Amino acid sequence: MKNELRFAFFDVDDTLIHIKSMFDFYHFWCYEVWHRPQLHDDFEAAFARMFAEGRTREELNRAYYRYFTGVDPQLLDSAGADWATDRLARPDV
Repeated sequence: MKNELRFAFFDVDDTLIHIKSMFDFYHFWCYEVWHRPQLHDDFEAAFARMFAEGRTREELNRAYYRYFTGVDPQLLDSAGADWATDRLARPDV
C-alpha cells in the first residue's frame, strides 16, 4: 500500500450519512464486485438472526468482517474506492 493519508469516520448517530455504510458496501460487494446476490441474501438472514439473538455490537462487527476473510486486500481497497465513488455520485440513492 502506498504511503497515502487515509481517514476513517464513525457516524454513530446518523448525522453525516443516512445509510448504514457497512451494509451498503456489502450489498455493493455482492452485487457489483462478486456478482453473487445470494451471498447478500445469506448475509442478511444471518445478520438478522444474530441481531434477534441479542448479539453485542462487537460480535456483530466481528461477524461482518469475517465475510471478508481471505479476500485480497487490494481487491477490497479497490472495491471500497469504487463504492465510495458510486455513493458520492448518487448520494440520495
